[in-house]
Amino acid sequence: MRSSALRFHQKCKQLSRRQTEAIPTSTQQKGTMLFLALQPALETRRLVGPHSFPLQGAASTLLLARERSLSIPQTTATGTVALLSNTTGVASTANGAFALFNNTSGAGNTGSGYQALFSNQTGANNAAYGYTALYNNTDSFNSAFGSQTLVFNTAGQNNTAVGYQALVLNTTGSANTATGVQALFHNPTGL
Repeated sequence: MRSSALRFHQKCKQLSRRQTEAIPTSTQQKGTMLFLALQPALETRRLVGPHSFPLQGAASTLLLARERSLSIPQTTATGTVALLSNTTGVASTANGAFALFNNTSGAGNTGSGYQALFSNQTGANNAAYGYTALYNNTDSFNSAFGSQTLVFNTAGQNNTAVGYQALVLNTTGSANTATGVQALFHNPTGL
């Protein structure tokens, strides 16, 4: 049993060394690459542990979004077409498919989850964590933690929603705090 564990460990070290070698089409340095391009823009692989697996669907777009975000200071995008429309928005992080998809100049935003902060274009200093959190948001200083939180918020500011569907129907209400499952669910414009 001990010898099989040793062989496994040695095999992992070999694979790890191979995966961190520089790739000719990469603009990143050895050991820091997050994505590998094989047949550039046709197939993308993301490294996970000692093995790698192919990403499906719009994986080539993932690489394009990643490369585009690298030219904007302090901006990070991981996920299919995350931060795709970003032109001048700095210090933003998008993690998940379509996260911060429409962001153009909004700065200091963090979107983590499928379609988090999807519609945001110029809103700044927002934090959205969860499936479609702050999906329709166009304003600033909102925090949404949980699946479908503040989904319909458009012009509301300084809102905090924590929990599944908290403040989900809020559109223009500002300075609200909702904690718990469906807290302030039917509060579209209230202060």
